Amino acid sequence: MENRKSICFIVSSPMTAEAFLRNHFKVLKDHFEVFLIANFPLNYKFNKINLKRENIIHIEIIREINFYTDFKTILKLNRIFKKYKFDIVHSITPKAGLIASVVGFISKRPIRIHHFTGQVWANKRGVFDVFLRYLDKLISNLTTHILVDGNSQLEFLIKNNILNPNKAQVLGNGSISGVDLEKFKPNIRTKLFIREKYKIEEETIVFIFMGRLKKDKGVLDLVNAFIKLSKDFSSRELSLFFVGPDEENIKFLINTSSIKASINFIDFTSTPELYLQLGDVFCLPSYREGFGTSVIEASALELPVICSDIYGLKDAFKNNKTGLSFKVKDVEDLKNKMSILIKNPKKIKQFGENGSIFVKEKYSSNLVSNCLLNFYQQL
Repeated sequence: MENRKSICFIVSSPMTAEAFLRNHFKVLKDHFEVFLIANFPLNYKFNKINLKRENIIHIEIIREINFYTDFKTILKLNRIFKKYKFDIVHSITPKAGLIASVVGFISKRPIRIHHFTGQVWANKRGVFDVFLRYLDKLISNLTTHILVDGNSQLEFLIKNNILNPNKAQVLGNGSISGVDLEKFKPNIRTKLFIREKYKIEEETIVFIFMGRLKKDKGVLDLVNAFIKLSKDFSSRELSLFFVGPDEENIKFLINTSSIKASINFIDFTSTPELYLQLGDVFCLPSYREGFGTSVIEASALELPVICSDIYGLKDAFKNNKTGLSFKVKDVEDLKNKMSILIKNPKKIKQFGENGSIFVKEKYSSNLVSNCLLNFYQQL
Protein backbone atom coordinates (compact mmCIF):
# COMPACT_ATOMS: atom_id res chain seq x y z
CA MET A 1 0.00 0.00 0.00
CA GLU A 2 3.09 2.25 -0.13
CA ASN A 3 2.98 5.00 2.50
CA ARG A 4 -0.33 6.43 1.43
CA LYS A 5 -3.41 6.17 3.61
CA SER A 6 -5.99 3.63 2.51
CA ILE A 7 -9.72 4.21 2.00
CA CYS A 8 -12.19 1.35 1.66
CA PHE A 9 -15.68 1.99 0.31
CA ILE A 10 -18.35 -0.56 1.25
CA VAL A 11 -21.60 -0.77 -0.74
CA SER A 12 -24.20 -3.51 -1.15
CA SER A 13 -24.36 -3.42 -4.94
CA PRO A 14 -21.64 -2.53 -7.47
CA MET A 15 -24.30 -0.50 -9.28
CA THR A 16 -24.00 2.04 -6.47
CA ALA A 17 -20.29 2.39 -7.20
CA GLU A 18 -20.91 2.63 -10.95
CA ALA A 19 -23.55 5.33 -10.50
CA PHE A 20 -22.02 7.44 -7.74
CA LEU A 21 -18.35 6.64 -7.08
CA ARG A 22 -16.49 6.39 -10.39
CA ASN A 23 -15.39 10.02 -10.47
CA HIS A 24 -14.50 9.91 -6.77
CA PHE A 25 -12.21 6.95 -7.46
CA LYS A 26 -10.58 8.85 -10.32
CA VAL A 27 -9.81 11.85 -8.10
CA LEU A 28 -8.98 10.01 -4.87
CA LYS A 29 -6.61 7.34 -6.20
CA ASP A 30 -3.97 10.00 -6.95
CA HIS A 31 -3.81 10.69 -3.20
CA PHE A 32 -4.95 7.49 -1.44
CA GLU A 33 -4.93 3.74 -1.92
CA VAL A 34 -8.61 3.15 -2.73
CA PHE A 35 -10.50 -0.13 -2.26
CA LEU A 36 -14.07 -1.20 -2.95
CA ILE A 37 -16.03 -3.96 -1.23
CA ALA A 38 -19.38 -4.99 -2.74
CA ASN A 39 -21.57 -7.96 -3.59
CA PHE A 40 -20.45 -8.60 -7.17
CA PRO A 41 -22.51 -10.94 -9.38
CA LEU A 42 -20.91 -13.75 -11.36
CA ASN A 43 -19.24 -12.66 -14.61
CA TYR A 44 -19.17 -9.03 -13.48
CA LYS A 45 -17.14 -6.77 -15.77
CA PHE A 46 -14.74 -5.13 -13.34
CA ASN A 47 -13.60 -2.55 -15.87
CA LYS A 48 -16.81 -0.68 -15.00
CA ILE A 49 -15.07 0.28 -11.76
CA ASN A 50 -12.28 2.83 -12.00
CA LEU A 51 -9.92 0.87 -9.69
CA LYS A 52 -7.15 -1.73 -9.84
CA ARG A 53 -8.64 -5.23 -9.90
CA GLU A 54 -6.69 -6.30 -6.79
CA ASN A 55 -8.36 -3.45 -4.87
CA ILE A 56 -11.87 -4.73 -5.60
CA ILE A 57 -13.15 -7.29 -3.10
CA HIS A 58 -16.29 -9.42 -3.26
CA ILE A 59 -18.37 -10.07 -0.17
CA GLU A 60 -21.98 -11.18 0.11
CA ILE A 61 -24.05 -8.22 1.32
CA ILE A 62 -27.77 -8.72 0.74
CA ARG A 63 -30.38 -5.99 1.10
CA GLU A 64 -32.76 -8.09 3.20
CA ILE A 65 -32.21 -8.89 6.90
CA ASN A 66 -30.98 -12.50 7.16
CA PHE A 67 -29.28 -13.28 10.46
CA TYR A 68 -27.35 -16.31 9.18
CA THR A 69 -26.04 -14.64 6.00
CA ASP A 70 -25.41 -11.35 7.77
CA PHE A 71 -23.42 -13.06 10.53
CA LYS A 72 -21.20 -14.78 7.94
CA THR A 73 -20.73 -11.44 6.19
CA ILE A 74 -19.73 -9.76 9.46
CA LEU A 75 -17.12 -12.47 10.13
CA LYS A 76 -15.69 -12.23 6.61
CA LEU A 77 -15.59 -8.44 6.65
CA ASN A 78 -13.85 -8.52 10.02
CA ARG A 79 -11.13 -10.75 8.54
CA ILE A 80 -10.74 -8.36 5.59
CA PHE A 81 -10.48 -5.31 7.89
CA LYS A 82 -7.83 -7.05 10.02
CA LYS A 83 -5.85 -8.10 6.94
CA TYR A 84 -5.79 -4.73 5.18
CA LYS A 85 -5.97 -2.40 8.22
CA PHE A 86 -7.73 0.34 6.26
CA ASP A 87 -7.20 3.84 7.63
CA ILE A 88 -10.67 4.97 6.53
CA VAL A 89 -13.78 2.89 5.93
CA HIS A 90 -16.66 4.62 4.16
CA SER A 91 -20.03 2.92 3.77
CA ILE A 92 -22.93 3.89 1.53
CA THR A 93 -26.47 2.39 1.44
CA PRO A 94 -28.28 1.19 4.59
CA LYS A 95 -27.34 -2.50 4.76
CA ALA A 96 -23.68 -1.90 3.91
CA GLY A 97 -23.68 0.89 6.49
CA LEU A 98 -25.04 -1.36 9.22
CA ILE A 99 -22.54 -4.17 8.62
CA ALA A 100 -19.55 -1.88 8.02
CA SER A 101 -20.25 0.24 11.11
CA VAL A 102 -20.54 -2.85 13.34
CA VAL A 103 -17.35 -4.43 11.97
CA GLY A 104 -15.46 -1.14 11.86
CA PHE A 105 -16.30 -0.54 15.52
CA ILE A 106 -15.34 -4.08 16.58
CA SER A 107 -12.07 -4.02 14.59
CA LYS A 108 -11.28 -0.51 15.87
CA ARG A 109 -10.83 1.14 12.48
CA PRO A 110 -9.75 4.71 13.38
CA ILE A 111 -12.02 6.54 10.91
CA ARG A 112 -15.47 5.10 10.21
CA ILE A 113 -17.73 7.10 7.89
CA HIS A 114 -21.28 6.45 6.78
CA HIS A 115 -22.99 8.40 4.00
CA PHE A 116 -26.75 8.84 4.42
CA THR A 117 -28.47 9.06 1.03
CA GLY A 118 -32.12 8.60 2.00
CA GLN A 119 -34.38 6.95 4.55
CA VAL A 120 -36.59 3.98 3.72
CA TRP A 121 -38.61 4.68 6.87
CA ALA A 122 -39.36 8.32 6.02
CA ASN A 123 -42.93 7.63 4.85
CA LYS A 124 -43.61 4.43 6.82
CA ARG A 125 -45.41 3.93 10.13
CA GLY A 126 -45.51 1.13 12.66
CA VAL A 127 -43.08 -1.44 14.05
CA PHE A 128 -41.03 -1.62 10.83
CA ASP A 129 -40.56 2.15 10.89
CA VAL A 130 -39.31 2.04 14.50
CA PHE A 131 -36.91 -0.82 13.68
CA LEU A 132 -35.41 0.95 10.66
CA ARG A 133 -35.03 4.19 12.61
CA TYR A 134 -33.18 2.27 15.31
CA LEU A 135 -30.78 0.77 12.73
CA ASP A 136 -29.97 4.22 11.28
CA LYS A 137 -29.36 5.54 14.79
CA LEU A 138 -27.12 2.55 15.53
CA ILE A 139 -25.08 3.26 12.38
CA SER A 140 -24.73 6.88 13.48
CA ASN A 141 -23.56 5.88 16.98
CA LEU A 142 -20.98 3.36 15.74
CA THR A 143 -19.30 5.65 13.21
CA THR A 144 -16.86 8.48 13.84
CA HIS A 145 -18.13 10.72 11.02
CA ILE A 146 -21.48 11.08 9.24
CA LEU A 147 -21.96 12.57 5.78
CA VAL A 148 -25.41 13.48 4.44
CA ASP A 149 -26.02 14.27 0.78
CA GLY A 150 -28.30 17.27 1.33
CA ASN A 151 -29.05 20.00 3.88
CA SER A 152 -32.78 19.30 4.05
CA GLN A 153 -32.05 15.61 4.72
CA LEU A 154 -29.58 16.57 7.45
CA GLU A 155 -32.24 18.74 9.10
CA PHE A 156 -34.74 15.87 8.84
CA LEU A 157 -32.35 13.38 10.49
CA ILE A 158 -31.46 15.77 13.31
CA LYS A 159 -35.15 16.58 13.88
CA ASN A 160 -35.89 12.85 14.14
CA ASN A 161 -33.03 12.38 16.64
CA ILE A 162 -31.10 10.00 14.36
CA LEU A 163 -27.83 11.94 14.17
CA ASN A 164 -25.52 13.72 16.54
CA PRO A 165 -25.26 17.12 14.78
CA ASN A 166 -21.70 17.53 16.07
CA LYS A 167 -20.37 14.71 13.89
CA ALA A 168 -22.64 15.08 10.85
CA GLN A 169 -22.15 17.35 7.88
CA VAL A 170 -22.98 18.04 4.24
CA LEU A 171 -20.01 18.45 1.92
CA GLY A 172 -20.21 21.49 -0.35
CA ASN A 173 -23.75 21.98 -1.62
CA GLY A 174 -24.68 18.33 -1.17
CA SER A 175 -25.13 15.41 -3.62
CA ILE A 176 -23.18 12.18 -3.29
CA SER A 177 -21.85 12.31 -6.85
CA GLY A 178 -22.82 15.49 -8.66
CA VAL A 179 -23.24 15.43 -12.43
CA ASP A 180 -20.72 14.61 -15.14
CA LEU A 181 -21.19 17.77 -17.22
CA GLU A 182 -19.41 16.30 -20.24
CA LYS A 183 -21.80 13.36 -20.24
CA PHE A 184 -24.98 15.28 -19.40
CA LYS A 185 -24.62 17.97 -22.02
CA PRO A 186 -27.60 19.01 -24.18
CA ASN A 187 -27.14 18.04 -27.82
CA ILE A 188 -29.70 18.95 -30.48
CA ARG A 189 -28.66 16.07 -32.75
CA THR A 190 -29.05 13.57 -29.93
CA LYS A 191 -32.45 15.01 -29.03
CA LEU A 192 -33.68 14.83 -32.64
CA PHE A 193 -32.34 11.27 -33.00
CA ILE A 194 -33.97 9.86 -29.86
CA ARG A 195 -37.29 11.61 -30.47
CA GLU A 196 -37.34 10.37 -34.05
CA LYS A 197 -36.62 6.84 -32.82
CA TYR A 198 -39.79 6.95 -30.70
CA LYS A 199 -41.78 8.80 -33.39
CA ILE A 200 -42.34 11.93 -31.31
CA GLU A 201 -43.69 14.89 -33.26
CA GLU A 202 -41.76 18.15 -33.04
CA GLU A 203 -44.70 19.98 -31.42
CA THR A 204 -45.36 17.24 -28.82
CA ILE A 205 -44.52 18.15 -25.22
CA VAL A 206 -43.00 15.13 -23.50
CA PHE A 207 -43.09 14.70 -19.73
CA ILE A 208 -40.47 12.20 -18.58
CA PHE A 209 -39.79 10.24 -15.40
CA MET A 210 -36.53 8.36 -14.90
CA GLY A 211 -35.88 5.98 -12.02
CA ARG A 212 -37.21 2.83 -10.44
CA LEU A 213 -40.93 2.36 -11.07
CA LYS A 214 -42.31 2.10 -7.54
CA LYS A 215 -45.42 3.42 -5.84
CA ASP A 216 -43.38 5.51 -3.40
CA LYS A 217 -41.79 7.25 -6.38
CA GLY A 218 -45.25 8.70 -7.03
CA VAL A 219 -45.49 7.14 -10.49
CA LEU A 220 -49.23 6.37 -10.17
CA ASP A 221 -49.86 9.99 -9.15
CA LEU A 222 -48.00 11.09 -12.28
CA VAL A 223 -50.09 8.77 -14.46
CA ASN A 224 -53.35 10.03 -12.94
CA ALA A 225 -52.31 13.68 -13.30
CA PHE A 226 -51.31 13.07 -16.93
CA ILE A 227 -54.60 11.31 -17.74
CA LYS A 228 -56.54 14.27 -16.32
CA LEU A 229 -54.36 16.67 -18.27
CA SER A 230 -54.73 14.70 -21.49
CA LYS A 231 -58.49 15.18 -21.58
CA ASP A 232 -57.80 18.71 -22.80
CA PHE A 233 -55.13 17.74 -25.35
CA SER A 234 -54.56 15.21 -28.14
CA SER A 235 -51.92 12.46 -28.00
CA ARG A 236 -49.99 14.42 -30.65
CA GLU A 237 -49.73 17.34 -28.24
CA LEU A 238 -48.71 15.49 -25.05
CA SER A 239 -46.80 12.32 -24.20
CA LEU A 240 -45.53 10.72 -20.99
CA PHE A 241 -42.46 8.47 -20.80
CA PHE A 242 -41.30 6.29 -17.91
CA VAL A 243 -37.67 5.19 -18.11
CA GLY A 244 -36.43 2.64 -15.59
CA PRO A 245 -36.88 -0.86 -14.14
CA ASP A 246 -40.43 -1.80 -13.17
CA GLU A 247 -39.90 -3.13 -9.64
CA GLU A 248 -43.55 -3.35 -8.60
CA ASN A 249 -45.35 -4.36 -11.83
CA ILE A 250 -46.55 -0.79 -12.29
CA LYS A 251 -47.29 -1.42 -15.97
CA PHE A 252 -49.87 -4.02 -15.00
CA LEU A 253 -51.60 -1.52 -12.71
CA ILE A 254 -51.96 0.88 -15.63
CA ASN A 255 -54.23 -0.45 -18.35
CA THR A 256 -52.77 1.61 -21.18
CA SER A 257 -55.04 -0.09 -23.73
CA SER A 258 -58.06 1.64 -22.18
CA ILE A 259 -56.33 5.01 -21.89
CA LYS A 260 -56.37 7.39 -24.82
CA ALA A 261 -53.38 9.31 -23.44
CA SER A 262 -49.89 8.55 -24.77
CA ILE A 263 -48.09 6.69 -21.95
CA ASN A 264 -44.86 4.87 -22.79
CA PHE A 265 -42.38 2.64 -20.92
CA ILE A 266 -38.67 2.08 -21.51
CA ASP A 267 -36.81 -0.46 -19.38
CA PHE A 268 -33.60 0.20 -17.47
CA THR A 269 -30.96 2.06 -19.46
CA SER A 270 -27.23 2.54 -18.89
CA THR A 271 -27.37 5.79 -20.91
CA PRO A 272 -29.70 8.12 -19.00
CA GLU A 273 -28.09 11.12 -20.70
CA LEU A 274 -29.54 9.86 -24.00
CA TYR A 275 -33.07 8.99 -22.91
CA LEU A 276 -33.59 12.09 -20.79
CA GLN A 277 -33.33 14.06 -24.03
CA LEU A 278 -36.63 12.51 -25.11
CA GLY A 279 -38.26 14.89 -22.70
CA ASP A 280 -39.25 18.52 -22.50
CA VAL A 281 -40.13 18.45 -18.78
CA PHE A 282 -38.74 16.12 -16.10
CA CYS A 283 -41.10 14.95 -13.34
CA LEU A 284 -40.18 13.40 -9.99
CA PRO A 285 -43.29 13.05 -7.77
CA SER A 286 -41.56 10.95 -5.08
CA TYR A 287 -42.86 10.45 -1.55
CA ARG A 288 -39.27 10.21 -0.28
CA GLU A 289 -35.82 11.03 -1.68
CA GLY A 290 -32.43 11.52 -0.12
CA PHE A 291 -31.35 14.09 -2.67
CA GLY A 292 -32.62 13.62 -6.23
CA THR A 293 -29.64 12.95 -8.50
CA SER A 294 -31.92 12.45 -11.49
CA VAL A 295 -33.24 15.98 -10.97
CA ILE A 296 -29.84 17.63 -11.34
CA GLU A 297 -29.02 15.34 -14.29
CA ALA A 298 -32.20 16.53 -16.03
CA SER A 299 -31.39 20.15 -15.17
CA ALA A 300 -27.90 19.76 -16.65
CA LEU A 301 -29.63 18.80 -19.91
CA GLU A 302 -31.72 21.99 -19.72
CA LEU A 303 -34.97 20.26 -18.77
CA PRO A 304 -37.25 22.13 -16.36
CA VAL A 305 -38.33 19.96 -13.45
CA ILE A 306 -41.54 19.36 -11.54
CA CYS A 307 -40.90 17.86 -8.09
CA SER A 308 -42.85 17.01 -4.95
CA ASP A 309 -42.25 19.32 -1.97
CA ILE A 310 -40.38 16.76 0.14
CA TYR A 311 -37.07 17.04 1.96
CA GLY A 312 -34.22 15.88 -0.24
CA LEU A 313 -35.62 17.29 -3.46
CA LYS A 314 -35.60 20.80 -2.00
CA ASP A 315 -31.82 20.85 -2.42
CA ALA A 316 -31.84 19.63 -6.02
CA PHE A 317 -33.83 22.47 -7.62
CA LYS A 318 -35.09 25.99 -7.06
CA ASN A 319 -38.86 26.49 -7.12
CA ASN A 320 -40.00 28.99 -9.77
CA LYS A 321 -36.44 29.25 -11.06
CA THR A 322 -35.36 25.81 -12.31
CA GLY A 323 -38.77 24.20 -12.04
CA LEU A 324 -42.00 23.94 -10.07
CA SER A 325 -42.87 22.32 -6.76
CA PHE A 326 -46.20 20.64 -5.96
CA LYS A 327 -47.69 19.23 -2.77
CA VAL A 328 -46.67 15.60 -2.40
CA LYS A 329 -49.44 13.07 -3.21
CA ASP A 330 -51.67 15.89 -4.53
CA VAL A 331 -52.60 14.76 -8.06
CA GLU A 332 -54.57 17.93 -8.79
CA ASP A 333 -51.67 20.18 -7.84
CA LEU A 334 -49.29 18.09 -9.95
CA LYS A 335 -51.65 18.35 -12.91
CA ASN A 336 -51.88 22.13 -12.47
CA LYS A 337 -48.08 22.53 -12.42
CA MET A 338 -47.79 20.42 -15.59
CA SER A 339 -50.48 22.60 -17.19
CA ILE A 340 -48.59 25.80 -16.30
CA LEU A 341 -45.58 24.67 -18.32
CA ILE A 342 -47.67 23.45 -21.27
CA LYS A 343 -49.26 26.88 -21.51
CA ASN A 344 -45.96 28.74 -21.03
CA PRO A 345 -43.29 27.42 -23.41
CA LYS A 346 -41.10 30.40 -22.48
CA LYS A 347 -41.05 29.08 -18.90
CA ILE A 348 -39.92 25.68 -20.17
CA LYS A 349 -36.98 27.31 -21.92
CA GLN A 350 -36.12 29.71 -19.08
CA PHE A 351 -36.35 27.12 -16.30
CA GLY A 352 -34.22 24.76 -18.38
CA GLU A 353 -31.50 27.35 -18.92
CA ASN A 354 -31.59 28.36 -15.25
CA GLY A 355 -31.29 24.71 -14.22
CA SER A 356 -28.21 24.17 -16.34
CA ILE A 357 -26.49 27.19 -14.77
CA PHE A 358 -27.56 26.06 -11.27
CA VAL A 359 -26.01 22.60 -11.74
CA LYS A 360 -22.78 23.93 -13.26
CA GLU A 361 -22.30 26.27 -10.31
CA LYS A 362 -23.16 23.83 -7.52
CA TYR A 363 -23.11 20.18 -8.61
CA SER A 364 -20.44 19.33 -11.16
CA SER A 365 -18.97 15.90 -10.41
CA ASN A 366 -15.44 17.32 -10.18
CA LEU A 367 -16.58 19.91 -7.63
CA VAL A 368 -18.26 17.23 -5.51
CA SER A 369 -15.26 14.84 -5.76
CA ASN A 370 -12.85 17.58 -4.73
CA CYS A 371 -15.04 18.39 -1.71
CA LEU A 372 -14.74 14.73 -0.69
CA LEU A 373 -10.95 14.78 -1.26
CA ASN A 374 -10.60 17.88 0.92
CA PHE A 375 -12.70 16.24 3.62
CA TYR A 376 -10.45 13.16 3.71
CA GLN A 377 -7.27 15.23 3.70
CA GLN A 378 -8.43 17.13 6.79
CA LEU A 379 -9.21 14.00 8.83
